[in-house]
Amino acid sequence: MGMDLLQDMTAGPPSPSKGKGVDASNKTWRASWWDFYPLLERPKRQMRWSQSSVIFTAHATQALITGRHFSSSKQFVLPSPPPIIASSGSYDPPSVLSVSPGDLWLFAFFPRRDGEGIGCLWKRGAQIDDWPVNECWTYPKGGGAVTASWLGSHREWVADGQGNATRLPPRGPPTPISTPNLLVVTEDNWLHLTFSRHYHSEMRFIKRHLSFTGISTEVTPNIDLGDYPNNTRRCTDAVIGLGYNEMTIFIATHSIRVPPPTRKANATPAFNSMDLTVPVGLTNTLVPDQKIMEWETWGDERTIELFEIHLRFDGSNMALFSNLISTQDCSVPLINMTFACAPPAPSPPADSGSPSKRNAGERNHVEKGKMYLITATADFHDYLKPPTSSLFSYSLVHRPAANGSRNHIWSLQKEATRVFEGGVMSFIQPFLDLSNSTLLSMYACIIDISGTISVGQKVVTIGMVKVLSLPDFSGNNGWEPSAIKCPVNSLSRDLPILFAASPNGALLCTLPLSSSSMQTIHPLPKRNISNATHPNISHDLAVALLGRVATSDLVHSLCSPYLSRNEATNIIYHTLDILDKYHKSQIPNPSTWEVVGIATEVYRARSQHTKDENEAEVLRELWQTAHDICSVAACNFAFDGCTEKDGYDLDSVWKMISICTWVVSFTERLMKACVLSSNSLFEEKVPGKSKVVDHDTLNQSILLHLSHPFALRNLIKALEHVKALRAYVGSLPAGGEHAKVAQVVLVDAVDCSGVNFGDLLGVLADNFDSAQHLEPQELRKALAACQPTPTMQPRLGCLLQKISQSKTILNKSTLFIKSDDLVHGMAQMSIANHRKNDVRDVITKSILDNQGLKRLCLRCGERSSIPSMDSFLSLQSNPKWSVWELMWQRRCICGGSWLSVVRS
Repeated sequence: MGMDLLQDMTAGPPSPSKGKGVDASNKTWRASWWDFYPLLERPKRQMRWSQSSVIFTAHATQALITGRHFSSSKQFVLPSPPPIIASSGSYDPPSVLSVSPGDLWLFAFFPRRDGEGIGCLWKRGAQIDDWPVNECWTYPKGGGAVTASWLGSHREWVADGQGNATRLPPRGPPTPISTPNLLVVTEDNWLHLTFSRHYHSEMRFIKRHLSFTGISTEVTPNIDLGDYPNNTRRCTDAVIGLGYNEMTIFIATHSIRVPPPTRKANATPAFNSMDLTVPVGLTNTLVPDQKIMEWETWGDERTIELFEIHLRFDGSNMALFSNLISTQDCSVPLINMTFACAPPAPSPPADSGSPSKRNAGERNHVEKGKMYLITATADFHDYLKPPTSSLFSYSLVHRPAANGSRNHIWSLQKEATRVFEGGVMSFIQPFLDLSNSTLLSMYACIIDISGTISVGQKVVTIGMVKVLSLPDFSGNNGWEPSAIKCPVNSLSRDLPILFAASPNGALLCTLPLSSSSMQTIHPLPKRNISNATHPNISHDLAVALLGRVATSDLVHSLCSPYLSRNEATNIIYHTLDILDKYHKSQIPNPSTWEVVGIATEVYRARSQHTKDENEAEVLRELWQTAHDICSVAACNFAFDGCTEKDGYDLDSVWKMISICTWVVSFTERLMKACVLSSNSLFEEKVPGKSKVVDHDTLNQSILLHLSHPFALRNLIKALEHVKALRAYVGSLPAGGEHAKVAQVVLVDAVDCSGVNFGDLLGVLADNFDSAQHLEPQELRKALAACQPTPTMQPRLGCLLQKISQSKTILNKSTLFIKSDDLVHGMAQMSIANHRKNDVRDVITKSILDNQGLKRLCLRCGERSSIPSMDSFLSLQSNPKWSVWELMWQRRCICGGSWLSVVRS
């Protein structure tokens, strides 16, 4: 059943009479309690947005998991473990779905209708849609997984309003000897630790029952609980909390009490259709356990239990210690529960003379962050009207023990309560907010219970995402609320109940409960900080690049038609500024290449979305320049990796020829631009004297390679390698047929290019020295815009004239007229055109064939056919080249992720 659509005159209070500015054809939509009932259902359907920007979704009816990269329309299905393949109809959709930080592992639990459920672990391959099954195991009936979390997570990055980037402390206990480390809480209140020791492939397991204080190790046998009374308690909600600089793991659980299992008192005789007598023992066949005959206690418990877990290692075995530390009363029914963890406040700068005066205890003290437990409930009013939502916050307090000892104990302290009228809380997610005094805020999605549809309106707002400060749930005025919208023709269907926030907090994905494909993307609230020195999105981009998190959700905003190209360029500029400030004295900073990759993605996406052909052509030139900068830098890594003391690795020479010929081809294209620009830039009125007539020519993006130190440094280095490799290969004695072909190809490519690389290098080296003295702001502006700035133009104009007028650097006839252009006849022209249109591998620069598995970069759209990671295990023929190819297993040269593409 869905929402009701009523005429405005029949819903709510009487409508004003006509003639008072009210359109009688307006409609009112109204939600009922059953639209929100899925919030109570357990287990919940799962959806996760991973750090690589892949949205994983549990299928609505089948035991399947689908994935889709945010920027791609291609959907893929994760391979099923063998037990599900053998009997797929016996398993339900996954009730737990968890992706590890860094997106290397994925865990899911599949309940079975008639037996043991399956827990499955996938390990990601080179492409984001390559997830082979790594391991699977069973969970007993009645003991399925409720929640999962990962230990040993990556340290997070944040940036304040002034653009200062900081890496946060680690969360949870260290795990130096094992990976992955998966914690799972099950329905029967057991805690499972699944891990694999380094250099060992098999998975190991440690189990500990949360109801018993004690310790379990790798070699401890599992406890046989027998008829333990609490086996009638079923955990329905659980969350795992990991604090900053906190070694203790916290687990909060909420359970229900179910009727006890029935046992047969006497064996029932076989049925006899001719026997009309009533068996004497019929009324006593099923005897309930008299110890738990309290019917009123069945159902939701009105308490939350908090446990502390310690992970220990004695040098040989790992162990889990569990202890119940608090029981807190709570309202029911519970619809959501989560931990909110704040990092410790930044320490003030220490006085240069103070360290010697501080005692050892102060120096060794590690400041810990605060932790809160947040719960959300819904009162359905006996299912007579839409529910009323409430939020509760509790702080975790470390207090001295009551007996006066030095030990401290943990407890829950209630902080705040807030009731929401007129809307239903359907999604909450805490996040770090450096503008808040507690460093914590929370996204809260509130779905309206009614609204108005105007005539002709196609999309209607059905809710809002607001930012609340923690722990008091007050409205945070530093953030602008965002709307949750829905097509009018879908209002009569399910409300969006599933939510997943993007890794950088820019977007929110919603999904109706009964659909697997109707994913809708909404913006999340944006910061509104007046005293910030950089745009908000620049902070997020810098943090994402430092933390190695995919930026697709942020780039989506930069490609919006409501944002001009200059505004997008300004955001990239400020991102560079933040990164330069963080890296300080490192020139160039290590993130420059990453930002050039971002520029590639932004300008490429904008060129595809704009309807202005002239603007599209300019944008194509911009992203191609940015991509060429990445390519030249990657080629230098290949040259450096294959360099030896007396030359280059002979086993890699054939592979390097493709890269060398690409560099030569790129240099030819650059030199042609230099000549053409110089001709249009200067007009010779008097012999020997030139006059500038066209400044726009110097704005060409390709000329950035000659004016920006980062691009020019890489270009000079690549040309030096080309010159050295040409001399090295040309001096080799005649060898086999393949060696001779390689020698001829390389020598011809360099010698017939029309460029004297030795003389060109001398001119570029002189220009590089002057380019280094430009102001950092100008360098950032040029790199962000992917074209030279006006400040660079005077030096650039002199360089163009020097290159164009030199009689030794360029042979213009050879440069502009190639042998392929001197063909006659249609057959020969088609061959020449075919050669020009050959698609090159974005990594190796070799010609791609049309068969086999290809990798598609989701950022630049280029393809590659480098071997998979398994092919590198032997490193047989040319190990140095294979090591270089191994660098690009997971990411393209522009920083984009790979997607599998099969061509036949």
